[in-house]
Amino acid sequence: MSGHSAGHSAGHSAGHPAGQPAGQPAGHATGHPACPRCRTGEILAVLRLPHSWTNASGRPVRGHAEVLLCARCDAADPLARYFAVHATARPEHAALLARLLHQWLIRARARPPAPDEDALRAEARAWHEGHL
Repeated sequence: MSGHSAGHSAGHSAGHPAGQPAGQPAGHATGHPACPRCRTGEILAVLRLPHSWTNASGRPVRGHAEVLLCARCDAADPLARYFAVHATARPEHAALLARLLHQWLIRARARPPAPDEDALRAEARAWHEGHL
C-alpha cells in the first residue's frame, strides 16, 4: 500500500509510519509527525476522506479529513493489532487486510470529523508565534 493519496486510501509502508523512511522516528523532519492525539504513537495508516462544512459566512468549504491509525491510541483496533503482530502487510494476508481496511473505513465514515475551532485557533497562534 502507498502513503497519502487523494480519495479513499490507507497507507502503510514496510513497517514504518505512513511514508516514513526506515531508520527515522515518527516526527522526524519528514512531514509525517507522531500521532497528534497522543504525540508519541506511531502512525500506522492514514485514511483521507472527502469532507465539507459551512463556514461562518454560510459558504461551503470542501476539503478532506485525515483519519489516522495510531499504534498507541488505536491499539484495540483490529487493523492496528494486525500491524502490532506482523509489522508489515503480507501478501498471504491480502484477504484479511482487505477486510480489516474495509471495517476501518466503515468506522471512520461513521464518525465524520468536525473542525475543532479551539484547536485550530491554538495551532494558528502557535504558528504565528513561531512554535510550529
